[in-house]
Amino acid sequence: MIPPRLARIVVQTRLEVRIMTHPLLPLVRLFDFEGRSRRREMWSLAWIAAAAVSVSVAWDAHLGRGHAIAGLAGPLTVIVALSLSLPLAAVTVRRLHDVGRPAVALTVALVPVIGWLWLLGWLTARGDRGANRFGADPKGAQRGPAFGH
Repeated sequence: MIPPRLARIVVQTRLEVRIMTHPLLPLVRLFDFEGRSRRREMWSLAWIAAAAVSVSVAWDAHLGRGHAIAGLAGPLTVIVALSLSLPLAAVTVRRLHDVGRPAVALTVALVPVIGWLWLLGWLTARGDRGANRFGADPKGAQRGPAFGH
């Protein structure tokens, strides 16, 4: 029998690995448009990007460059947004692959409102179980003792 104190340490360690691995996984696969990504991977990068852009907008406003209300982006905001656009596109394509859609399905976002909602539905849907034509199931590949599944 495992002592309760040791069991808490093991659970805490597994949680720390899980929390630290998923937000950093998209950074390892920055420009990889092949394969599949879980919802958690995509949304963690989206939150990191939103935070980075928000901080850059605030910093540009603090320095007197750009105007967030008028829609004028400062130089730091432009740099941050451009540097995050390709990794966000890559993880979105991999997320579409996870639900069985090709990268071309991203063009549905060109249709205002309805296309955005349609894309949001795909991005929030559960991925295909098992392998599909885009690769192995990312949930199956990440199961193991370090993730507690």
